[in-house]
Amino acid sequence: MRRHSLALLALPFLVLEAWTVAVLSSHAAFVAIPLDPGFAEDGHARLVADLERVRALGFFEGRGTRHDAAPVLNPMFGAYPASEATTRAWWAKEGAFAALDAVEYEWWAHPEITETYDLSFLRDWRVYDHWGWSDADPFTPHRAAHPDECYFDAPFLDLSSVQRLAKIRLAQGLHRDELADASADVHALALLVSSTDELVGILLGMALYEHEARAFEEAGKLGRSVPDTHPWTAADRTMARSAMAGLAGLFLYDPDSAIAQLLVERAGELPGVCAGLGEGARFYSLVRRSIERPWPGEPDQSRYARGLDASLSRAGCRISSAREDWARSLPHCLTADDSFPPAVGFAARVPYLRAPIVRIFIQIGRPGFVGPYG
Repeated sequence: MRRHSLALLALPFLVLEAWTVAVLSSHAAFVAIPLDPGFAEDGHARLVADLERVRALGFFEGRGTRHDAAPVLNPMFGAYPASEATTRAWWAKEGAFAALDAVEYEWWAHPEITETYDLSFLRDWRVYDHWGWSDADPFTPHRAAHPDECYFDAPFLDLSSVQRLAKIRLAQGLHRDELADASADVHALALLVSSTDELVGILLGMALYEHEARAFEEAGKLGRSVPDTHPWTAADRTMARSAMAGLAGLFLYDPDSAIAQLLVERAGELPGVCAGLGEGARFYSLVRRSIERPWPGEPDQSRYARGLDASLSRAGCRISSAREDWARSLPHCLTADDSFPPAVGFAARVPYLRAPIVRIFIQIGRPGFVGPYG
């Protein structure tokens, strides 16, 4: 009799589980999901070795803590989506560089365009030694007024003009034969965007180094003086970019690993650690409530939450917006976009039913940042 009672109690869960599987199976996004193996056996060790090389080569060298650019720059760059919290400077407005965009693939070869822009303000930005993006966050009032808004729908700084500013300044230096001075402006800009401790800022800084390399190459062709600012090869830049993305991969795939915890302790000396931690915290904030306390018999995926909790508590990283996203961890955001059938939103909150949804979300939603370390 007792055995039949237990079976009856389990029957609703079995029916709901079958319904969930049927819904998922009927949705094209969840058919034939490839298993992502993550890091190779020696992937962690190779990532750490590359991070040591990035530090030794001096990428993003010069970061400090005394002169924060955030109070000045945050309001000038504007927001996406648009927000009344910022007022775009002329160079951050849509269409400001329409002429340059028309010749984007040869931005260095059109002085008749690049010389029309006055970017003397970039020299003024050299006085700043970091950009504490979230320290003077203009969107704090917006988030306070919209506590249930998913982080991917909230406004954030629009940095789309950064690369245009760098290209124009380098082109000006190239044609004026003042490339060393232009390079100094662009290095200062790369330092600032990378010091935001956001992965988008880190990778944007790496892109500016690529533009600098192109300007140096063109200067050599024209017989102009080429500054010897940094002896970085193309291989060095590729390695550094992979290492920065690989850090994000580490906190997405193995946030509970010994290597992740070791790197957190060295966040102050190794560039990119805080940015990678922020990426992991934001991604898993969508499933934190579903994985941190599994019910008996449920697949245990709590290691992601445990690892990120430990890292966030030990790391001396600002990343206040990522910490806020982790603390809020709004369950409804998991199925807030069109990637999931609407009915899955219910099952994603139900013990036992949520496990396959979370597993699928992690497999198909986790960015592929492992790169050469896989």
